[in-house]
Amino acid sequence: MQSHRRAVMSTVLFTVVVAMTASLILFLGSTAQAAGRSHGSASAKTRAVSPLGEVLASDAWPGADFGWSVAVSGSTAVVGAPYANSYTGAAYVFTDSGGTWTQQAELTAGDGAPGDEFGWSVAISGSTVVVGAPDHYFGIGAAYVFSDSGGSWADQAELTPSGLGVTSEVKFGYSVVTSGAAIMVGADGYDAKAGAVFVFTDAGGTWNQEATLTPADAGVGQEFGWSMAVSGPTLLVSAVKAHDDTGAVYVFSDAGGAWAQDAELTASDAAGNNYFGDKVAISGSRIVAGAPGHDSEQGAAYVFTGSGASWRQVAELTASDGGPDDCFGWAVGVSGKTVLVGAEQTNADSGAAYMFTTTGSKWRQRAELAANDGGTTDEFGYSASLSGTTAIIGADGAEAGAGSAFLYTL
Repeated sequence: MQSHRRAVMSTVLFTVVVAMTASLILFLGSTAQAAGRSHGSASAKTRAVSPLGEVLASDAWPGADFGWSVAVSGSTAVVGAPYANSYTGAAYVFTDSGGTWTQQAELTAGDGAPGDEFGWSVAISGSTVVVGAPDHYFGIGAAYVFSDSGGSWADQAELTPSGLGVTSEVKFGYSVVTSGAAIMVGADGYDAKAGAVFVFTDAGGTWNQEATLTPADAGVGQEFGWSMAVSGPTLLVSAVKAHDDTGAVYVFSDAGGAWAQDAELTASDAAGNNYFGDKVAISGSRIVAGAPGHDSEQGAAYVFTGSGASWRQVAELTASDGGPDDCFGWAVGVSGKTVLVGAEQTNADSGAAYMFTTTGSKWRQRAELAANDGGTTDEFGYSASLSGTTAIIGADGAEAGAGSAFLYTL
């Protein structure tokens, strides 16, 4: 499934806007039953959600696609704009002070060049930010590590795969995640698009390649490494084109540097072109996998619980007002008992995001989020990240493709 792109509509230069412009539509939610599609609605008390504001890049420009990728950890958020500056790309760091989010830094690659798409993927853990540039150096790709020291972000390292006969179109940096002293970089184009994930560990500021991960049933064209998520020693990696584009998500665990595949997850109603795993998220013993191609691209998101090699699907989530081509599941986030799902093509590509919570075995839709200044092609819900009660949602098509991102407390 291809993401449709927008033509540049104006050449107006936008500046940072941090304002309370996001609106929330609350309504009675539908119940998603374990391993089954939700139908109808259920009586459920809605939860109040406070919008915090909207952020834009300080040097915003139409077509930059700010909001293409987002990540949040505590009071710090990162937003990628891979099409900025003739597709060279940039990433922006924002920090929260009493509910007001302001831009702290703009990150760029020291050796950046047009076409690199720096900011295609972003990740944050503590004082470390990782930014992927999958088209760097003719599509081999690179991932850049930045470290924070008192609000000043320094370029710490440039990661590239080594010793593996790498050729062009590897797309190293298509996805990135980081946790503690480890960074994982997806290269979904590696080995004729079979894909691979490269693990790096930090040794006093020097990042060393520790492992290369591939699935047990690796095959040409599966694009393993399309998306990733990590929680402690557990790593999720998707291969959206596995099994005739049905998609699969692989669970790996780390035991002192020895990585092993624990499980392969698929949807209970798996079908071709579902793109299961287009986005994945994990929080402790809970996994969420989006499948935006499911049911004529209406989309779905699947919830699994477990640990180690034992995982089971407990719910299939769909939007209460879903329809064909909404692409529900294009973005997902999870924290504790809360799941956030983006549907960037709903409402004539204006987009929306849906919040679900669980009580016991029941999952209920509690809210639908949308921007009150939203317009067609905004693609609100193109990206999403959830940390604790803080959510960030990207709308990469807003402002004539300059893009924006919205912050919420859930």
